[in-house]
Amino acid sequence: MHSAYVKCAVFTTDRDMPELEELLLTLEMDVERVFFQDRQASPRTFFGRGKIEEIKDWLDSHEDIEAIVVNHELRPAQLYFLEKTFGKRVFDRVGIILEIFMKNAHSREAKLQVELAEMKYQLSFIREYVHSAKEGEHPGFMAGGEYAVDDYYLFIKRRITRIKSELDSIRRDREAKRRARRRKGFYLVAIAGYTNAGKSTLLNTLTGERILVEDRMFSTLSTTTRRIESPYRILVTDTVGFIKELPPWIIEAFKATLEEVFQADAIILVLDASEDDFTMKTKLKASEEVLFPDIGGIPVILALNKCDSMDENECDRKKRMMEGGRYEVVPISARTGKGTDALVKLLESIFSPEISMSVWLPAGEESTVSWAYDHGMVRDIDRKEGIKLEVEIYERSAAVLEKKVKEAGGKVIRVERHDAPEQNL
Repeated sequence: MHSAYVKCAVFTTDRDMPELEELLLTLEMDVERVFFQDRQASPRTFFGRGKIEEIKDWLDSHEDIEAIVVNHELRPAQLYFLEKTFGKRVFDRVGIILEIFMKNAHSREAKLQVELAEMKYQLSFIREYVHSAKEGEHPGFMAGGEYAVDDYYLFIKRRITRIKSELDSIRRDREAKRRARRRKGFYLVAIAGYTNAGKSTLLNTLTGERILVEDRMFSTLSTTTRRIESPYRILVTDTVGFIKELPPWIIEAFKATLEEVFQADAIILVLDASEDDFTMKTKLKASEEVLFPDIGGIPVILALNKCDSMDENECDRKKRMMEGGRYEVVPISARTGKGTDALVKLLESIFSPEISMSVWLPAGEESTVSWAYDHGMVRDIDRKEGIKLEVEIYERSAAVLEKKVKEAGGKVIRVERHDAPEQNL
């Protein structure tokens, strides 16, 4: 499957094909023909009877076709029926995405997450084989009969448990790193957005790095964290891209990576502004469907990327179109750097501590010290007589710290408001 230039035929009920074409290009699959049908015809076969005969007749004269791609998510029964009917490998949209994941997984974490997604994908098909076998539709799984199915099912279940355990360990390590970075006074920013929107290019521009950027979907499956070029201590992390209609179990498989978004102090949500209005809104909605259940009140900046590909009036129009919601909107070009100064300035305004506090705590009140490190910048700590902290903190967190100090039997020595340092932009 991973060899170059696999010839395939595509079946779709959706005539809007650019996204599927880009997915197939990423896998180096050549589309020889596209078959259209107005709607799903059958819960069992997906295709209508006439369309099935049309495709079979065409395949008889095109023996070099290696795969059929269906531009929809198929039920296991449908995929099993189509592979049996056409005698070809059949991929639905989810299967294609998983193939890309497998191709682009390089780190240990990425490989584990992709394997977890693949295992969960296979489970549903094994259940279908079991159901079909009981109805006498085929003679057992992998020519091994009922016991082979049971053994393979148990193997996958055990493997899923082991992968989840390893990923939990990776998540704990990453959480420890986040806590350590916050203790050192760093703010954590996640770059999120639709796949191939320019997230990795933006990370390079903001940090001065030269991380490899590929013009392919899902080229980033593991995270990369670098420090932004700013007087503030800001770290930015590139994350896996989103795509519309991803099944929940794929999102769950990548939870260890997506937590970099959900646990960030702020999010830069990158959107490709060179696309038409409808596509932009569709991709924004797909990104929001992944983000919104978990990000709570985290500040989100909407970065309209690739504005260098249009004139100023069009860029301003798209900015106005996207304003009015929960986002600050900033037009940028990650490739040329245009607009990124304004983006950095906006980040700095979010992270500018508004209050300096000096507090005293009784010896041993380490939980409050830990909280201060996680929610502010601890500039100095003196443990000679109890614990004296010098902290810079957001106003919304200052009241919480004051309450914790008093509950611990300590006292607030000094509270001072201050403005962010001026930036030369």
